[in-house]
Amino acid sequence: MIEQHLMTLDEGWATITHQYSPALFAFADVVIVLVNGRVTTRGRATDPAVMRELNRLQLMSV
Repeated sequence: MIEQHLMTLDEGWATITHQYSPALFAFADVVIVLVNGRVTTRGRATDPAVMRELNRLQLMSV
């Protein structure tokens, strides 16, 4: 999978996804959540605001 490859890279990278990947989100320094092209929150995958938005988008359950 591409996610597994990304996590082996030494240099920085960014990805855009419409699917929740626990391993990829946990590896990310920052998760930025957009709804209709607008940033609704940003932070670590474990931040309550990020988890709330991902749940609202039906990408995960909190």
